[in-house]
Amino acid sequence: MWLKAKGKEKTWSLDSAALGEVTIPDPCGDIAEQVDLVQLLRRLPALQRTVMAFEIDGATPTQTADALGVPGPNVRQNLRRARQSLERMLQEQDEGGAL
Repeated sequence: MWLKAKGKEKTWSLDSAALGEVTIPDPCGDIAEQVDLVQLLRRLPALQRTVMAFEIDGATPTQTADALGVPGPNVRQNLRRARQSLERMLQEQDEGGAL
């Protein structure tokens, strides 16, 4: 039985020329961006920080409202305020870096 199975195995050979050069992305830039994002989120009020975390994870405002047990309009309002605050913080960083 083993010999029959062995005979049916396909062997693959990889030609290095067919593969070309494989590039591996450097995750360091992603990590630095994540750290910057976390530092910005920490500056937000607790509820704004929480709804933004849900938003970043891909949750809808309705899902966030259900998870937090708050009304949907409250989540949307806090998302709007959080986005405005983050935009203002990013502008301040850009202006501070340009000096």
